[in-house]
Amino acid sequence: MAFSEKVKYEVKRLSHQSCCVCKKNGIEIHHIVPQSENGDDSIDNAAPLCPSCHEIYGLNPSKRKFIRESRDIWFEICSKRYSNDDSKLNEILSKVNNIEKYVSESKNVNSSLIKISFGQFIDFLNRNKFPKKSCENQNISTFFALVFETKGGNNEDSKKFNSFRDFFLSTFGRLLAEKLIIYLINVSST
Repeated sequence: MAFSEKVKYEVKRLSHQSCCVCKKNGIEIHHIVPQSENGDDSIDNAAPLCPSCHEIYGLNPSKRKFIRESRDIWFEICSKRYSNDDSKLNEILSKVNNIEKYVSESKNVNSSLIKISFGQFIDFLNRNKFPKKSCENQNISTFFALVFETKGGNNEDSKKFNSFRDFFLSTFGRLLAEKLIIYLINVSST
């Protein structure tokens, strides 16, 4: 027996229809414990995997814990990503307004950047593919680590940056953060 349509739908909904390992769209619902080993067709035994990750991890019994943990973490991230909670939406709006205010008051910001909203910039990043050929992979990973994986000090600016970085990653995810880095490298090299 296979997963019911209800279970498949729920896994797709909880994962925003993306792979719990690599975050790509276009998923298959994977039995963490195979049916041949008495794995059931419940949501607890289901994981959203893209075809590539399904092929790489799906048949490897030593990766079951990894798949389950990846699924649980991804479901949690997705649940926070586009929350319907008014207080969370107000918090996000407040942070966006603070960022826009900070950018508009900054003396070192190109005036053309101020003409679009933060939301429009996020849409721009989502819609466009930026060529990696103009920047080496080493630069991307180094810059990403510097911006999104390095904690600042205890001064007020560092605390604000840490808060924004954590907010950006939890709201938009690592893939969009990587697109932002590629965009920034491309813009700075032109």
